[in-house]
Amino acid sequence: MKIVKETLGLALFRTATQLEDTGYATDLVSSFKIERLAVRVRNYNAKKYAGEITMRCGRTTTPVTELQKICNGSATHFFYGIMNGANDSLCWWVLIDLDCFREIIKNKPELLNSFRVITNRDGQSCFMVIPLKLISESVVHSSRYLENIMKGYVLEAACP
Repeated sequence: MKIVKETLGLALFRTATQLEDTGYATDLVSSFKIERLAVRVRNYNAKKYAGEITMRCGRTTTPVTELQKICNGSATHFFYGIMNGANDSLCWWVLIDLDCFREIIKNKPELLNSFRVITNRDGQSCFMVIPLKLISESVVHSSRYLENIMKGYVLEAACP
């Protein structure tokens, strides 16, 4: 979680202007409020999947899945990232406004049926694969590679 906190701190805060600093005792300014953050960080082997996110949609051991919790309003934002090869920083990440995501799903319920579902290697759970270009309105912040992902480019360079 430390790497996620560091990444979000750099991404979501800016240094205060001279006026904010001297006039309002403000040193850092947040770009927006996050109340409850869901997090998924994948290992470097997932680099080929930059441009999509996965949410657990089935599990043999638990009746309620991550996707169900998110669709029911349990978190306000979702941080999804991929670690670099050295496993010491993120090579790709995205922050999603889940209220916006839920609104997209509500207005286009057929989207949920169009997403691919994959079964985990252990056979105990499955994940829904969600291409970011189909939910791009819900993306509020990302690593610098997102603009290319939205254009549909393959991003091996995002995670060298």
